[in-house]
Amino acid sequence: MNDKSDSPRLAKTITHGRPTGEIGRADIERRARELALIAGRDEDDIRPEDLRRAEAEMEGRAAPESTAVDAESLGTMSRDPSEPPAFHDGPKPNVFEPNEQDELEHTVLDGVEEAQHDQMVEARKRRET
Repeated sequence: MNDKSDSPRLAKTITHGRPTGEIGRADIERRARELALIAGRDEDDIRPEDLRRAEAEMEGRAAPESTAVDAESLGTMSRDPSEPPAFHDGPKPNVFEPNEQDELEHTVLDGVEEAQHDQMVEARKRRET
């Protein structure tokens, strides 16, 4: 393992949801074989560009540049393309949070409605007598 290309390197690699932490020549070759299959070639037909791309992917250097379309779609990470994009402008106030002014208005309205009811009951009593 004196050769620099054979020594393991740290990378942001995840296998089955678990970070592996380092990549070696075997990992790069495995990905290059996958790239050859994706390109419609035999898995043993690994080309130098497959190795370069595999190494770049494993080291996190192969991510495409973001575009304006990507910037708009970052609000949601839904796997269902039929769902509309989510837009989050910031934290929303809790609509159920009690407000002192609203509580006071509600109490006053309750009192007015109760007084109107009492007046109607008294008026009915007077008519009946």
